[in-house]
Amino acid sequence: MIDHSTDNGRSIAPIVTILETQMAQLDNLGAHIPAAYIDAAIQHLKISSG
Repeated sequence: MIDHSTDNGRSIAPIVTILETQMAQLDNLGAHIPAAYIDAAIQHLKISSG
């Protein structure tokens, strides 16, 4: 799990965990394009909080 904080001190870890769970579920269903969009959102959060 990620332990990054935003500028206001809030951790994004719970958001990333939820997104990673949704991404895995979509990937398991064969919905690879939606899963890729969620993966991109996760990467953006990691970079911007970083």
